[in-house]
Amino acid sequence: MAGLSVDVDELDDLLQDVEALLAPSSSTNHATCSRAISKASTSSSSSSSRSAATSSKPKKQAAMKKQADPDSEVDLDDLDDILNELGDGPELRPLPNDLQRRKSVSDRTKTEVTKCFPALVGGTALATGQNKSGAANRACSRLHCTACDFKICTFDDCSWDADKCDYLFFRNNVPDFHKLKVNLVPTKGTRAYACQCCWRSVRETEPVASLGSDLRWVCGRHPTT
Repeated sequence: MAGLSVDVDELDDLLQDVEALLAPSSSTNHATCSRAISKASTSSSSSSSRSAATSSKPKKQAAMKKQADPDSEVDLDDLDDILNELGDGPELRPLPNDLQRRKSVSDRTKTEVTKCFPALVGGTALATGQNKSGAANRACSRLHCTACDFKICTFDDCSWDADKCDYLFFRNNVPDFHKLKVNLVPTKGTRAYACQCCWRSVRETEPVASLGSDLRWVCGRHPTT
């Protein structure tokens, strides 16, 4: 070892050569670090932007839900404006007098119907119509049978042929006069009554209730004129 001799100048040259060899690698490492730092900065910025967008999204959704939800709270000022606009609408006017009169007449026609008191039957000498208390007697012109649900047919100056009439005859032929007339007998002053289940020939004035318990004839109500 003591016999080795190294020139100082050669040693300096050798060190410079080593530094020259190491310098590009150091520069490359430095550039790599710089790119890594830049990428990290960009990633951090993007992450921050996404975080901000994510945090603002629920706010936007809440605002849209509030607009779409009819049960959400309404600004009182907006509500006042709406009510004021409605208050400025056209004024409702009453019906003209002619329409009111027509409506009143229509209501009266529908509700004012009365029955005979009492319901009467009779021969042709008794006028027909509504029998009212305190007025001249009238034979009810709107008799209705509650058993067969038919209006009572009447034929003036006629009576029923007792030998030919039966239940099936009236059941099949009422209210067709052309089929019923075959069993009608001309009888002056008598009025023939019939529904699909019962029939009577009446000459004298009497209440319907006196014609027999098997009859279900009632006054079908008369409209008031």
